[in-house]
Amino acid sequence: MRAVDAGKGPRFAHFIFVAASRGEFPAESHARDLKAYDDEGAFWKPFLPPRDDTVYSIVTYTARRLKFTPIDIAIDTNIDDIIERARADEKVVIIIIDPWTLLIPR
Repeated sequence: MRAVDAGKGPRFAHFIFVAASRGEFPAESHARDLKAYDDEGAFWKPFLPPRDDTVYSIVTYTARRLKFTPIDIAIDTNIDDIIERARADEKVVIIIIDPWTLLIPR
């Protein structure tokens, strides 16, 4: 899921989701703990349980309420380049990180 690059200005916000897919976790992880994960980081469910909302739906809803145009950026892109380009275009960059994903050695 990747949005087309949009125009310039602070009303545009790049969102980078850092969350592992279910298959990236080690085998010893408990199955019940992995229900919050999907195949893409944007579909991570940070409040499962009790809420079933994905991080993408929460972020885009909030961004639109704040009059931002959200732009989803794939993590395989060089983050330094994204930040420099956003600075030049006066865009906001927001990185949302799942702490459990940071425990995966990759």
